[in-house]
Amino acid sequence: MNHWLFTVSMLLPALAMSTFADDNWNPETGPADVAALTKSLEEVKKGMNELKPVKPDCDSQSDNTPPSKVPLFQSDEILKVEMRGIFPIRDTIQPRPGKIIVGHNGQEHTTSADFVGRGQYRRSLCSEFPPFKIILPASDQKGSLFKGGDRDLKFVTHCGSKPENAERVREEYTIYKVLSAAGLLSLKVRLAEVTYTNSQGTQTATGPGFFIENLKDAAKRWEGREPKALSAEQDGNYFGGVARVSELIATNNDFSVEAEHNTRIVRDAKGNRRYAIPYDFDLTDLIVGKNYGKNTWDSQDVEKKIRNLLLENGSASAREALETATRNRKSVHRAIDESPISEANKRKFHGRMDFFFDAAEAVLQGAPPQVRVVPDELRGTAKFQ
Repeated sequence: MNHWLFTVSMLLPALAMSTFADDNWNPETGPADVAALTKSLEEVKKGMNELKPVKPDCDSQSDNTPPSKVPLFQSDEILKVEMRGIFPIRDTIQPRPGKIIVGHNGQEHTTSADFVGRGQYRRSLCSEFPPFKIILPASDQKGSLFKGGDRDLKFVTHCGSKPENAERVREEYTIYKVLSAAGLLSLKVRLAEVTYTNSQGTQTATGPGFFIENLKDAAKRWEGREPKALSAEQDGNYFGGVARVSELIATNNDFSVEAEHNTRIVRDAKGNRRYAIPYDFDLTDLIVGKNYGKNTWDSQDVEKKIRNLLLENGSASAREALETATRNRKSVHRAIDESPISEANKRKFHGRMDFFFDAAEAVLQGAPPQVRVVPDELRGTAKFQ
């Protein structure tokens, strides 16, 4: 049954009960005004005929953000990809030519591509197999998953050959999916199992990785759909309010909105700052915990962080983002259930999200302050191997 039909069918008996509860109701003779009840029911039925079901987005149950027009980001199916070239990519200046071979819809599509190293701190941690950027040709995209998207795509690699690295990559991927499920400004991602080969097609490495949506494509996707409160706030760091909520949910302190470190600011045609979109969650507390010094979650409780955020410039957009995220709490848990991480990590993610949402709802409802320090079992323990 269509969702709209189910909803209205449930309303019919409720409307009847509402009418029967009128002060003029007589248990022996029925409602005082049967004609009024009949007219009300007919109006509802007429409304049913006028309603049209809305076609859901491809990931409507676990993604509450505007859909992408790029086929690469229209599905959560894990891709099987071969990347052919000279790997690992260490040069951050001179691109290396290669190819990307992707199986899609029962067919194999090959596109030429250039690969160039990227990243700063992550590169020092991923010395064995650092992340890189993919530069696609202006043409050669007909029928490919990359059609319609920007030519530049970031790609997160497995970092190293030890098994622990694969799970850490999937955890970071899941954080992106959590933010999309929460309905917050975020980038879309697509997970892939990658085989790296040399120019002769000989395998040199394998591992999971994921593509990250280009910021320009994300800005087009969000155009006209950004939080309403953004237009009402005119000064200070208002444009960073939503990003800061995303970083709280992602448990990330390794960012700066103003310096655009692990965030990018989207500007309008006049150059005015509109909003910031966060990315790169490799060092979040949820993944690495106390293992790396860029996160200091043990120094401040979550509820206090939320309360402080709502006192800063940008509080209106931040509050709106918090309300949006809490409304989508079930979607967040659904995204975690659908993610490829281990069952143990799913329990950790579920627990950490509940911990955050309980605090957020308490603040939004005006409850008295409470200390909510994240317990160690809800913090990450992963290391870059």
